[in-house]
Amino acid sequence: MEPKGPALSIPLETWAVPLRTCLEGSFYPISVLFNLLKGSPTIPRRKIICFSGGGADRGHPGFSSASAAKAGLIRLVETLSLEWSNEPIDINILAPGSHRIPRSNLVGTNILNSPEFENLWNMIAFLISEQSDGFTGKWVSAQIHHVDFLKQNLKAWSEDSDEFTLRPKTPRSQIEQKASKNHLFWQKIKFFGVKKD
Repeated sequence: MEPKGPALSIPLETWAVPLRTCLEGSFYPISVLFNLLKGSPTIPRRKIICFSGGGADRGHPGFSSASAAKAGLIRLVETLSLEWSNEPIDINILAPGSHRIPRSNLVGTNILNSPEFENLWNMIAFLISEQSDGFTGKWVSAQIHHVDFLKQNLKAWSEDSDEFTLRPKTPRSQIEQKASKNHLFWQKIKFFGVKKD
């Protein structure tokens, strides 16, 4: 049970439980999977998916430790993807979202086959497939992002991009300004006879 209430009203030992559960509880299986997958040369590109629910995208009063733990897991996944840049392993984090199923649908049916879960299953299938090769260190939501949307823009987002991360996005005006300065720099270098590698 995650602690609830104002952060400073919760004893530290209790407040820290979600951090240990979420971060340590994820890090251990990730480390085991890494060693198993690294030793599987028959699989061209290996995949790991972690799950982090609501609370990571913004502050949630009363759930400070759970929010911090989930955000920490997102940053852990991004960091591991960078450390594994020379390894044939993609690791991403998926927010499955909350699904409200009418009580009438809970009797005599498999709720996991309901339409509400279709994009979630499609997202999982995509992230473990060859289609997502190179898409790593990202945080996606089954409720916000449609799998077809990811597929259409995969190449751009597989590169160094602030999309699907916790990093602030750089305004396009700053990106264009930086590109312009870089262009002028190489024009001056070219004038003095120095070639760009």
